[in-house]
Amino acid sequence: MKNLIFKNSVAAAAQSAAMEADTKKNGRSSTCQKSRGNILKTACFALLASVFIISGCDDDDDSVKKSNETTFTIVAEVENGNSYNNLISKVVAYGWVEAEDDDVEIATGNYANGGFTMTLPTPLNSKFLENIMDSELGEWGDGDFTYSDVNAKICIIHKAGFEGYSSSGTNAGYFFYGSYYDPEVWVLYIYADRSVTISGSDDYTILNVSLKQGWNIVYVSYDEDDICTVSNEMPTVFVGMKWKFYAD
Repeated sequence: MKNLIFKNSVAAAAQSAAMEADTKKNGRSSTCQKSRGNILKTACFALLASVFIISGCDDDDDSVKKSNETTFTIVAEVENGNSYNNLISKVVAYGWVEAEDDDVEIATGNYANGGFTMTLPTPLNSKFLENIMDSELGEWGDGDFTYSDVNAKICIIHKAGFEGYSSSGTNAGYFFYGSYYDPEVWVLYIYADRSVTISGSDDYTILNVSLKQGWNIVYVSYDEDDICTVSNEMPTVFVGMKWKFYAD
């Protein structure tokens, strides 16, 4: 099943982390059988969740280092990261490939000294790209959403899309940039083959997203009424945003 951007959450951090562990056993992303619109409507205990969009944006996040206009490097300092130095030797980022009906490697980075760096490729191989209207961003719900270019193609690295491997090639778990604290926060990476904007709203969602060609950073937040706002604007409150490792 295709990766989903969002997963249903629970009212406590421990329960949410347990759900992520269960998610990993069944695939790298949520495999909820509800429609994508209903996923948003049943979403988490509220305040904040986030997604990052990478190229063509000015962002001040320490975990992202733009070396020039065409490359994008993730710099991850992992919480308690030195504890995993002997367990993990490399990290692999995955993206969905429709033709293979599977997640496929996009980029790798060596793990050392409590963290990793990884450069996401630009341009991205076209096999990772799907029409925006067929993606999670294009099947958002029943609202009146406007897409500036319905022919745009994108790729999403979801929040559990960074896998850690031992030197023998054993999958040890996954890395996640965000927080399971209140507010809950997570980060996604999106590649676009051209500039495209998405705007509109329904009873549960407000979209105001502008993707540039290349890798992008976008933020998704839930307020106290479980209204989901997706925007390029960084949320005003960040609590406990860290790179974390979750063992299988």
